[in-house]
Amino acid sequence: MSRSARRFALVIAVLLTLMVAAPAAANDEIISTTELDEEVVVPAGVGVCDIRLSTLDGPLVDDNFSVRAYEDFIVWGSGYPIATTIVIAFSTTGASESFETTADPDGTFAEAFSFYPGVPPAWEVEAGPNPANGCVDSASLTVLPPHPFTDVTTFEFEISWIYREGITGGCTTTRFCPSSGVTRGQMAAFLTRALGLPSTATDFFDDDDGTLFENDINRLANAGITGGCATRRFCQNANVTREQMASFLSRALGLPHTSSDFFADDESSAHEADINRLANAGITGGCTTTRFCPRALVTRGQMAAFLYRSLAE
Repeated sequence: MSRSARRFALVIAVLLTLMVAAPAAANDEIISTTELDEEVVVPAGVGVCDIRLSTLDGPLVDDNFSVRAYEDFIVWGSGYPIATTIVIAFSTTGASESFETTADPDGTFAEAFSFYPGVPPAWEVEAGPNPANGCVDSASLTVLPPHPFTDVTTFEFEISWIYREGITGGCTTTRFCPSSGVTRGQMAAFLTRALGLPSTATDFFDDDDGTLFENDINRLANAGITGGCATRRFCQNANVTREQMASFLSRALGLPHTSSDFFADDESSAHEADINRLANAGITGGCTTTRFCPRALVTRGQMAAFLYRSLAE
């Protein structure tokens, strides 16, 4: 079995086990996994039979590791007997499970896992060869809630992702307001953070001068993602519609043209071509199988889903 196939199998096994120990969130979102495309940088002071834990973009640590539910993390080992079967064991009060991988010819291994929300917070991870020969190391990890919000019941997986990515901190420190509409100014801020758009000295619009989102709006315009709502106007306080969202994302992602017509209710929309591009890319399936509801307003929860499908999948 290939390393990527093993990793996928291990992640699924972990999640199924943890669902028995503690039920997953009610929305039953599928948990994503991420391939380890880059070499893990070996930290100084690594010994024989030594495991380290890390998020995908974080440093390797040897103990007291914290990860959020839904967040992929790595179990990495070094100094193990080469080309041998390695058992990775997760244990907590009332639940334990073991999984196998193989040490590479240099005596290292790296596998990716993630947890559902609702699992116990305190875990111990142990790794050693099979059969055991005393070459075993362990580390503690804490599973944190996926986000700090108390009002999230839908789109939890996607909201957790945009929170971890720093795209939004919520409408307050403890609330996300998933059913609230998204203004054009907020949309500019979301996209600027998500895409890492560079700053610009150009002032594109007159109706946003001195406002909270002015810099984000100018960055969005400078990138060619928006031309405003009229000449020299952005209309930052207007709510974003689904058809406007389609154009924002189509331009931001540079989606290719398609000749397919996916929906029956956008024929009179100036955004029809962008709506079809978005559907062709698999970012939207519409509000029904044949309708896009182009003039319906976009909620913050829906925005999280749009951004996740656009940038993370």
